[in-house]
Amino acid sequence: MTAIATHAANERNLPRVTWRTAAAACGIAFVPVFIAGLFLAMSAPSTDDSDATWLAWYQDSGHQTSLLIGAYLLIVGALLFMAFAAGVHEHLRGVAEQAPLLYRFATAAAGVFAVLVMVGAVQLVGIAGNIAVGDAKAPQTADLLRQNIGFPFIFVAGGLTAAAFVAVVTTLARQAGMFPAWLSALSYALAVVLLVSIMFVPMVALPAWVLITSAVLLRRSTDRS
Repeated sequence: MTAIATHAANERNLPRVTWRTAAAACGIAFVPVFIAGLFLAMSAPSTDDSDATWLAWYQDSGHQTSLLIGAYLLIVGALLFMAFAAGVHEHLRGVAEQAPLLYRFATAAAGVFAVLVMVGAVQLVGIAGNIAVGDAKAPQTADLLRQNIGFPFIFVAGGLTAAAFVAVVTTLARQAGMFPAWLSALSYALAVVLLVSIMFVPMVALPAWVLITSAVLLRRSTDRS
């Protein structure tokens, strides 16, 4: 009976370990997908370029395609991030009763960030999508092409939300003994960097944190299996 009970317990634990491992793998996959999506979806000319440059750029089918691919990659990246966040929450389940508000906030922040990235991605390629798929004409004024409202969704609102997510998860992970001291210190530092992610470079702090955290969680899950 003891052997049977032990085997049953191992079977109950197997799906959780598998899911944690898969979630960490999703976090690692998120990094190249998210960065590539940003590069492609934000590859428009500089705001200092001439109106003629902007109009010609949007009328090029190759540029339209690259923007659309970038948007799809950002959306896929957002889904991968949600899977990664779900794995993080599973690891933190042990401290959920001790800090229920922070635990729920982290869950909500991950979802809000993913939605902001998806909305921003759609906004980034709205004009190109209408031209490439809907056979619409490019606006006659380049000022409309320069109005990139997808940028604040991802970098301003998204950056602040990501900073909150990283900080809260780090606080919970310290309570759970999940993060080593060096990772906690690094995580808080990267959260501060994300507070000023109104440009591309600071936003890189998020994929960097996800990559490092995924590697730590993957090793933790492997050690448990």
